[in-house]
Amino acid sequence: YQYENITVDLEQHRVTANNKEISLTPKEFDMLLFFVQHLDMAISRERLLAQVWGYEFEGETRTVDIHVQQLRKKLGLSDKLKTIPKLGYRLESR
Repeated sequence: YQYENITVDLEQHRVTANNKEISLTPKEFDMLLFFVQHLDMAISRERLLAQVWGYEFEGETRTVDIHVQQLRKKLGLSDKLKTIPKLGYRLESR
């Protein structure tokens, strides 16, 4: 999958940005993949928990917020990975 300068390689489970490999945790990888597959869609924290952590995850939606912060920091997505108040997040293509 390609998103701007970011490549998500499913087979090798690798992410590169500007041709540099970026170290992501397995959950960060899964989350990024989900965002890239659902560009421009508003995604609730609950849906992210269900898709990335599985329905049985008993944690807090704050977990999602922390992982989003890490993705923004590691991949420079602070202006593209938008917070939607009282709902969740959206990765924007424009």
